[in-house]
Amino acid sequence: MRPNQQRYRTHAARGSLGLVLAIGLSACLGGGGGGGNSNTPREGELCIEPDQGSGKACAGNVRYDCEEEDITLPDGTQGTETRWAFDEDCADKGKICRNGACEDGPDPAPTCNNVAGSWRFAMHCDPGEVGRSFTVLQTACDLVSNDGGFTGKVKANGELKIEGTQNGQDYKCEGTVNATTFTLICSGTCGVSGTHN
Repeated sequence: MRPNQQRYRTHAARGSLGLVLAIGLSACLGGGGGGGNSNTPREGELCIEPDQGSGKACAGNVRYDCEEEDITLPDGTQGTETRWAFDEDCADKGKICRNGACEDGPDPAPTCNNVAGSWRFAMHCDPGEVGRSFTVLQTACDLVSNDGGFTGKVKANGELKIEGTQNGQDYKCEGTVNATTFTLICSGTCGVSGTHN
C-alpha cells in the first residue's frame, strides 16, 4: 500500500477484523470512496496524516492540510479518515508555498521595455554623429551598444540611463525611450535624440 492511501481506524470495541481488512484492501486498490491520491494534494482527496511534521503540503502556491474527519463504517461503527483540505493561498500574502509552508520567494525578475535593435541619431552633441546608426543589445534591463560605446539601463516606465566614453571624454546621459524614439540629456547640458530604424 502506498503511504498516501486511505486508512481507517475503528473505535468500536467489537469491530470486525475482516471488515477492516476488506476496507483497507479496497483503499489500496483505489476504492473506499473519494478516489485515490497523487503526490500533489487536491481538495477532498485521501491523505495520510504523518506521525511527525505539520501534515501540510503544497499544490502550486496553495497550501493544503491533511485533516482527520469522523466517518461511519459500513457495519455502523465509527472510524476516521484523512483528506486534503484547503488551508491557504500563499500568494495572498505575497509568498510562495514550499515544503508545506508559506515562505518568502525570490524577487521577481524586473520588467523592462525592450529597446534592443537598430537606432539612428537624429540629434547629437557631436554634429558628426547625426544620422549614424548603432545597435543596442539588451539583457533583462541592461543595455550595451554593439560597438561597446556605451552601457546603460532601462526601466519599465521608459526611464533610460547610459554612460560611456567618446573622443576620450566620459559622459552620462539620462532621459526616456519608447518603441520608436529616445531623448537624452548628456553631461547636464547636451541633448541627444534618435529614432528606431
